[in-house]
Amino acid sequence: MKSIALLLLFSFSWSLDFYGETRFLWGIPVTVLVYAEEPVRAVDLAFSEIVKVGKKLSYYSEGSEISKINKNAGKKPVKVSAVTLKTLLTALEVSRITGGAFDPTVGPLLKLWDFKKGVVPEERSLKEALRKVDYRKVKVNEEEGTVYLEEGAVLHLGGIIKGAMVDSAVELLKSKGALAGLVAVGGDIRVFGKRPDGRPWRIGVRNPRGEGVIAVIELREGAVSTAGDYERFFVKDGKRYHHILDPRTGFPAEGVASVTVIAESSAFADALSTGLFVLGKEKALDILKKLGLEGIIVTEEGEVVATEGLKGSILAPQPPVEVYPSSEGK
Repeated sequence: MKSIALLLLFSFSWSLDFYGETRFLWGIPVTVLVYAEEPVRAVDLAFSEIVKVGKKLSYYSEGSEISKINKNAGKKPVKVSAVTLKTLLTALEVSRITGGAFDPTVGPLLKLWDFKKGVVPEERSLKEALRKVDYRKVKVNEEEGTVYLEEGAVLHLGGIIKGAMVDSAVELLKSKGALAGLVAVGGDIRVFGKRPDGRPWRIGVRNPRGEGVIAVIELREGAVSTAGDYERFFVKDGKRYHHILDPRTGFPAEGVASVTVIAESSAFADALSTGLFVLGKEKALDILKKLGLEGIIVTEEGEVVATEGLKGSILAPQPPVEVYPSSEGK
């Protein structure tokens, strides 16, 4: 599960039609804020949608659609819901964009690591698991609404599930007539509509190696997601091991402490921030430029790198800040 790296910065007056609530689900904070005719009901519906989507996409739930796909690997295609189909298509899209740096079939690798007990897998076990990791082993049939997984592969959507939950909740709120709102599941946030006071939402990007935030992003529409290495890790024999694994090596990715991505879809931003974290600073910046997206990268050495559009969001940082053009003409 991705680390919680984004903070909501609130500074607005509440109206009678504006309501927000934070609940803890699966051990992480989930926040829904909405401006609507019946805001309390809208918030409840959003939370229900988040739970429903989480149950469908969970690797750990026996009855989830992901578990059904895994159980039928190498046997037969599995009929899935629209949200599972959409999430897998997004995951595979990001896998192609990142050349497999994001991979939804990392299940065999994740089974070997125990970040609570500080267990580093044996090299032989990792090599065997790596042979089963390949996003091309996932076959999605959009017309039939089915997913087929090749034998030995294991789906694990930890790098995209929170974003998918956010998107589903936002789309539900819009369909119910909500004028504006914000949904945040851990470090994945999406905002929509015009706030009552006309101001943009202010989202803080956490300092991955200290207190407070390193940047404040002002956003009126869209999603923000951060992948960070500091929530789940252990140190063994002087070496630090975190939970964001490189699907190509089986070991934690090196070189970056956090990657923040802004995109239209929360699921896309969620998966892409993970993939870019694995690729490292230079390749990540190249991909952001090609996609025309904005982002912030903090290296393990503390260097803060921002795309051109986010130059003004950096808060008087101690480390040097490099500004990288995110698209041509900017």
